[in-house]
Amino acid sequence: MARGAAQCCRADVGLAVVGVAGPDPHGGADIGTTIAAVWDGGEHVRRRVLATAERVELQRAAASMAIDLARRVVAGGRAQ
Repeated sequence: MARGAAQCCRADVGLAVVGVAGPDPHGGADIGTTIAAVWDGGEHVRRRVLATAERVELQRAAASMAIDLARRVVAGGRAQ
């Protein structure tokens, strides 16, 4: 998904986020499960279960996690 985003936008880096914000678990994944991926010619993935109760808080935390992952990859640091 991240590679497709980069290719679609003709960008050097792509970012994708998926997760379960609730109100119920989905596909065997618990509420708060979030996966962020960055593609920069290689792929960097971070998966976490975010422990917040409110849907909006989960969405904000997932966005923050994804942006942090992208920042680390672009800066050349460790993705994890």
